[in-house]
Amino acid sequence: MAYLQEAGVKALRRLRGAGAALQWDASVKSLLAAVGAASLGYWVARGGWALLRGSVSYFLAGPLRLGINLAKLTRDDHGATGSGSGTGWAVVSGGNEGLGLAFAKELARRGVNVIVVGRNAEKLDMVAREIEAAFHVKADMLVMDFSRAGVEDYQRMRQRLARIRVDILVNALGMVDGVSGAFGSASNMEQTCLDMLHVNLMSMFMLTNAVLPGMKERRAGVIVNLSSLAAVYPLPHYALYGAIKACVDFFSLALHSECRHHGITVQSVLAGPVLTKLTRNFAKSFFIVPAAPFARDTLSQVGLRSRTFGHWIHALLVRTFDVSSYLRSQRLFRHFLQVSLAQPIPLRLTLRFLRPRARPTTSGAGSAAGSL
Repeated sequence: MAYLQEAGVKALRRLRGAGAALQWDASVKSLLAAVGAASLGYWVARGGWALLRGSVSYFLAGPLRLGINLAKLTRDDHGATGSGSGTGWAVVSGGNEGLGLAFAKELARRGVNVIVVGRNAEKLDMVAREIEAAFHVKADMLVMDFSRAGVEDYQRMRQRLARIRVDILVNALGMVDGVSGAFGSASNMEQTCLDMLHVNLMSMFMLTNAVLPGMKERRAGVIVNLSSLAAVYPLPHYALYGAIKACVDFFSLALHSECRHHGITVQSVLAGPVLTKLTRNFAKSFFIVPAAPFARDTLSQVGLRSRTFGHWIHALLVRTFDVSSYLRSQRLFRHFLQVSLAQPIPLRLTLRFLRPRARPTTSGAGSAAGSL
């Protein structure tokens, strides 16, 4: 009898333990389900917000005029006095060709007076006359060879720009030669490095330094700096170019935080491939955007986004990079990616069209900055 009682107690204890375990398992499952639902909700909300923000920036900003009215910015007085008062100007570096020319024409189309900056006086004069005739605004030129400029040249440039009212600055100047290729493979790599630093960086630093004091005094102004996707995606054969463009992006973001309380907007443009001299040797691709619509969409976002890809096609290109890289990094998807016919396009294949068919043989500086 005692044996049966003891066995019954043990059985009861086992049943109680099993019940507690089942209750614990149910609690854990409920907790994990709640965490999963919350995580899914977070990512869905984040994706929806990104989609909404992207739609507003890339599709609605232009038609609805959601960004800064650049023409009104240059016509408002903003309390300017002295020689810098009156109607303002937009200064566009590399404005004689390529992406810089597209920005100059788009600003002129919006009713903004334009000064194009470059080293070829004949081309600059021709572009200025063309802009005046086509858009009925004032156009002027500033001849400056940044690859050979010294301190005295920069001081003269600053003094000249101080005599007018510069409300908009677009730094679109960039080198054409020496952009692609394995680092150290060129015979004149020393000169190439110096030229790229002076043309792509010093031009931005010195032009910004020349116009920023006036903007701060008037508490109004816009600065657009052309960076590149190469600034955030380390591309082989574009190491030097990407490093320089990363500096442009970093400088722009810091300057925006520094100057926004002065009423100044600084925009960093992480441009993908744009149809300019830099991409003339690339294979034809859906992701290579013509310069004119790229400039139009980028300027429409000024005041909405301090960091943009410029055009929705380049934003789509970046999302392709991100999804492909993320999925390929996940262990759970590794086997699936190796055997599935629906495998996301690998990053190396996605970037294949970015490789030039042949190394460019031309030299000199142009407005190809931001076109990769």
